[in-house]
Amino acid sequence: MSKSWLLLLGLLCSIARSAEPEWSVSRGHERWVNSVSFSPDGKYLATASDDQSTKVWNKSSGKLHWEHSATTAVTVVAWSADGKQLVTGNWRGLVQVHNSSDGKLQVQWKSHRENITSLAMSSDGLLLATASGDDTCKIWDLATRRCLLTIDQQNEYDATCVAFSPDQQFVVVGDGENLLKLYRISSGELLLTFTGHAESISAVTFTPSGKQVISSSADDSVRIWDAATGGEVRVLLGHTDDVTSLSLSGDGTRLVSGSADRSVIVWDVATRKKTAQFAGFANSITAVAINADGQRVAIGTRHELRVKEVTK
Repeated sequence: MSKSWLLLLGLLCSIARSAEPEWSVSRGHERWVNSVSFSPDGKYLATASDDQSTKVWNKSSGKLHWEHSATTAVTVVAWSADGKQLVTGNWRGLVQVHNSSDGKLQVQWKSHRENITSLAMSSDGLLLATASGDDTCKIWDLATRRCLLTIDQQNEYDATCVAFSPDQQFVVVGDGENLLKLYRISSGELLLTFTGHAESISAVTFTPSGKQVISSSADDSVRIWDAATGGEVRVLLGHTDDVTSLSLSGDGTRLVSGSADRSVIVWDVATRKKTAQFAGFANSITAVAINADGQRVAIGTRHELRVKEVTK
């Protein structure tokens, strides 16, 4: 294919992408949206809510694809690496695995004594990490549902968030004691403690290179850390209330944060500068997600779900 044809194809793809409408569903859920997540292929958006439901939406049109009702609040949702399964955690510590095409429940198990606060899938789709209000984080073999590792926080504070390193050798856990801790999965050994946040950690992620960790907190900040040393690299300030949620684009170039200040900020990770902001929401932002190419941001709040375009 000639260079001119490649350029034309790229232009047409860009036009098609920008032609996708922004959309919102004012009563997408009857209560707070706790978690939002784009499917790996970018075609769907999953949401979990206090209204005891999980829903999957068409990312382009905003039409409901399927929904599943539970018997308690659904706290978090995550896709398997191949996009064939959707995993949810709920207030009673139950993990449920759904067929992502139709929502059919495939398997479920009791993973924690209390609410599941966070889920993370390993990049090969084999491992599932769960964090809980029972102060522990657990690593599971997703196929057998066998617990491979239990990390006890050794304190009375919730394990609030968890993320795998890209090479799947490490896991980082955030807690209500304002700390992030890095563990080796094979042994459960605590390797590093990241200190600097002044309030509870709300979300955490690794950059695609695995060299940095990014976290958000109720101290109104987002922080970037050196994953090898635990040293603080940069503090991102822009919110005026708790930062409740965090999401990183697939290539690691864009970061999105949501806050109780009723706004969402998009950050350029390389320059660490704010590139866009969505404000004027009626309620606190409780969940955000950015799709793989960094072009769409999903925002969850009380009742409402929005998908916004992020321009280059």
